[in-house]
Amino acid sequence: MTYDGFTLERDAAYTYALLMEAASRDGIYLEPIDCYRTYNEQKAAWNRRCPYTDQPIYEKDPITGEKFEVGSRSIRICTGPPTAQAGRSNHGWGRAVDFGDGNGTLGCRDRAFIWLQSNAQLFGWVHPPWAHCGRKTQEPWHWEYAGLVEASLLPIAQVNPDLVAVME
Repeated sequence: MTYDGFTLERDAAYTYALLMEAASRDGIYLEPIDCYRTYNEQKAAWNRRCPYTDQPIYEKDPITGEKFEVGSRSIRICTGPPTAQAGRSNHGWGRAVDFGDGNGTLGCRDRAFIWLQSNAQLFGWVHPPWAHCGRKTQEPWHWEYAGLVEASLLPIAQVNPDLVAVME
């Protein structure tokens, strides 16, 4: 389902729309930077982040103890923030959004990030533990739809009723 130009899984799209409206109502600007990725887009992203690199293979001379190169093997070496393999990414399932605040991707101290920490779970969105601030793999901009435990808890009473028509 597409909302405001971004494609997400149906339930994720609906709660995402509600989340975006609530943020706007609270004076928070959230800019979706990346949502759904096709299998090929995710594969290309992973290949860019984790390219094959030739790694030398060494052996020791049993007499002198010196190391010498006997060949090489090609291995993947990943750099930068983590990227899931194609078919394993929540972006590929339409259940993830990378957010910005109009000045680039969200940072750990940005007002919009702090708002998401306090409010996103009300809409079924979570910041996964691997992406938490302070971790080597931190991605404050990455949020995933985990679903709602109880849909009646969704704060829709204050939501614009025209939104429901847009989502259908």
